[in-house]
Amino acid sequence: MGVVNTGVKLSNLKYLDVMMFDERCVLLVDSGAEIGVVSEGLTHKLQVDTCGHINVRGIFSDPMRVPLVNVTLKRCGDIHCDNVAEEVQVVWCCGSA
Repeated sequence: MGVVNTGVKLSNLKYLDVMMFDERCVLLVDSGAEIGVVSEGLTHKLQVDTCGHINVRGIFSDPMRVPLVNVTLKRCGDIHCDNVAEEVQVVWCCGSA
C-alpha cells in the first residue's frame, strides 16, 4: 500500500516542560490561541480554585461556559526543573478532554 499525497502540510507542534503547582506537565505552545486551556482533570487533581467563568467556542462546537483558573507556571530546562525561570501567574480556562 503506497502513501497518498493529499497536499496537506502538517506543522511540527512545539511543547514546553513546565511545573504547575509542583506537578510536572507538558504544555503545547499554541501561538494562535486567544486563551490557554488546562484540563479539567488536572485542575481537580491540583485542587485549583476557580476565579471566574468565560464563554468559549471551539472551531467546530457551540459556545460553552467554562471556569477560569489562576495557575502558577515555571518553565523547566532539565529533569529537575531547577533554577530555570521564575514562576509566573497565568489565567487559563478549564476544559474537559
